[in-house]
Amino acid sequence: MKGLIRGLSLIVLLFVLGFSSNKMEVWVYFTDPDELFSKMGELFGELDICTVQQSDEGEYYLVLNTTKEQFEKIQKLGFKTKVTYEDIAEKFYEMAGSRDPQILRDFGYFYTYWEMRDTLQTLANSFPQISRFYSAGNSYQGLPMVAFKISDNPMVDEMEPAVCFNGATHAREPMGTTLCIDYIKYLLTNYGVDSLVTWFVNNREIYFIPVMNPDGYRYNSDSGGATSNIRKNRHLYSGQSSSTAGVDLNRNYGYKWGYDNVGSSPTVTSDAYRGPSRFSEPETQNARDFFLPKKIRTQIDYHSYGAYNLCVWGYSGSAEPIPDSVTVWEILDSMRAKNGFSAARTGPIYRVLYAANGTSIEWEMKDTLHNGVPKFVTYAFSIETDQTDFWDGYNNYTVIQNNINQCRPVNIYFTKIAGVFFDNLQPVVADTALGNGTGQLDPNETSHLWMRIRNRAIHPLDSAYNITATLVSLDTQIVVQTGTATFPKIYRKSTGNNSASRFVIHCSRNATPGSAKQMRLILTFKDDTCTITQGINFSLTIGNNPVGISEAEERKGIQTIKISKNPARGLIQFEFAKKPVSDGVFCIFDASGRLVKRFEGLAQRIVWNGTDQTNMKVESGVYFYTYRSSDGFKKGKFVLIAE
Repeated sequence: MKGLIRGLSLIVLLFVLGFSSNKMEVWVYFTDPDELFSKMGELFGELDICTVQQSDEGEYYLVLNTTKEQFEKIQKLGFKTKVTYEDIAEKFYEMAGSRDPQILRDFGYFYTYWEMRDTLQTLANSFPQISRFYSAGNSYQGLPMVAFKISDNPMVDEMEPAVCFNGATHAREPMGTTLCIDYIKYLLTNYGVDSLVTWFVNNREIYFIPVMNPDGYRYNSDSGGATSNIRKNRHLYSGQSSSTAGVDLNRNYGYKWGYDNVGSSPTVTSDAYRGPSRFSEPETQNARDFFLPKKIRTQIDYHSYGAYNLCVWGYSGSAEPIPDSVTVWEILDSMRAKNGFSAARTGPIYRVLYAANGTSIEWEMKDTLHNGVPKFVTYAFSIETDQTDFWDGYNNYTVIQNNINQCRPVNIYFTKIAGVFFDNLQPVVADTALGNGTGQLDPNETSHLWMRIRNRAIHPLDSAYNITATLVSLDTQIVVQTGTATFPKIYRKSTGNNSASRFVIHCSRNATPGSAKQMRLILTFKDDTCTITQGINFSLTIGNNPVGISEAEERKGIQTIKISKNPARGLIQFEFAKKPVSDGVFCIFDASGRLVKRFEGLAQRIVWNGTDQTNMKVESGVYFYTYRSSDGFKKGKFVLIAE
């Protein structure tokens, strides 16, 4: 993500004559970002900054690819420095294990531009029903910016919630390209196999641009190998040479473009040259025009390196509050939980990395106008991959696999939160009215059931409304008696429930206490203009208080219960030999085992007027009673003659 080799002539010739990059790797130590920016001033905007790291002693330092002249200027400012490589090419040779330019051309385990293009074309041919390979526009030199879409109707813009991933905005950062292609392969090969992936493909529009900078990326391979170390695109401006050509595409976007000369540079030979005007480059114009007609909710721009989770702002640390900051920090915390990056490397670009203006995520996140029309706000973030160099992993696939393991879970998370996605389902057994009131489903019990569910969407657009639900039992011992319900509108990041519109279920008397019974909740709802269906599997654990009287045994020595009349007409009294203990529960059941009435907080005498839990009169017939308490269980049978 960070820099351009100055004074570099044709790489093939240099390999013949003896390679020299004219740049060294240097560490520059500092204590406070504001002090760093103030002390360096506009020199900071001229530097090729690779990353920011922290030493074992807790000191922060910039990793720079710098010329001898720049290094001398830094030393004169009084910074503590350390030269780690006199020639940065030596660092790459160590990683690659070769100096052969023909070997170095292939990017090792990383994809060249041509390999990326051919890989995605092959995948699109193999999965034509759910993928689309196309161009998002041409680069300055006429190369396609390859785009890839995954959806169940890839040729149709269904306006489903959308998410986007991209890489290689800076030409020397191939890890982002690799991570995009990994996630593409994961989604395609698991469609119809993994239920979550299948749901993603059916209910999201998932976009990728694995190489945002085709010309610079191609130059790094075709000019003789990754030692070219080109950062910018290849748009040659007046005053530039072949080795200094181009614009830093991540300083060329429209929001706060050219804010100052610290976060970007007006100098054409600088590695952070921002271009003559906002969106001056075909590549950033293509990105802008790609985003504008879409409602992309979430976005990850992959860069290298240093293991950072980054959000806005980069142009300033104090000029503007982070929009919807609570949500942004929730997302950052979730990213960190999934990829394991440190808290110190998670946060706004300006604060945890360095000053940068005209960046992609700032334009994507801001509701600026384009031709008088407000741009859709995208919750955009950057990930700086976990490497020790831009090309770390070239000859060591373990580095690549580690980054896949860190970033694929984040990609899955961003796909989830790109629209309404329900999870954290909590079933609530409400058995007071129909069952025995234990709060769990017991054998032979009929009960109401309702659910708490959480909408994980983060965009304000993504409230779920018109929610209907169907309950399905996946176990023959659970019978759904009332299987449809409705939920109220559930806003983003919020929880809702159907306690006002409940299901009714019945558990078999033969169900084993403690066993888990599988069920499925099927939700159909509106998200923006789309109708979406989502199924959620869950389980209910069967309780150990069987309803009815046939399963329980009376404990010897428990007090007696006297019935006033049996048969009884209208009213019936139950009198205990002594006052029941405080946890005693007295229940009346009909002949089918259905709970009719429940009494708690018992007095020594109970009077029942022949009504159920809803105060409706019951019919004449045979009834049973049970008394449960910490000191035992008592049961009995009686006949009621209803009036």
